[in-house]
Amino acid sequence: MAPQLKVHYSGLFKGVLLLTAFFTLGIGTIAVWLTSWSWPRILDDEGMTLRSGKRLRWQDLSGMDRVTVVNPQGQRITGRLDLRFGKHKARIVPQSLREGAEVMAFIRKVAGDEAEVG
Repeated sequence: MAPQLKVHYSGLFKGVLLLTAFFTLGIGTIAVWLTSWSWPRILDDEGMTLRSGKRLRWQDLSGMDRVTVVNPQGQRITGRLDLRFGKHKARIVPQSLREGAEVMAFIRKVAGDEAEVG
């Protein structure tokens, strides 16, 4: 079994949390932080553990969705990759993860080269 890849928030994401806390008196920070519960905490050969603690197995991977966020002029702002495991979903937001490039490389090994961020 290969070693685990432990995943951490990026400095950019932590900065967004701090700014959100300042402008929303912490309420927005809680909302943003809760959305990260569907992000990976640990990846290994058998699957991934989400930040919520939910364990998802690669053998249950049933699909992938590229999600792109655009501004009103139609320009791409950001994107993510949603991995479907039956009724559960893992969201991969590489720019918000310190190990974002390694996470995407790991997922491409498991799911194939079509695993790309929107």
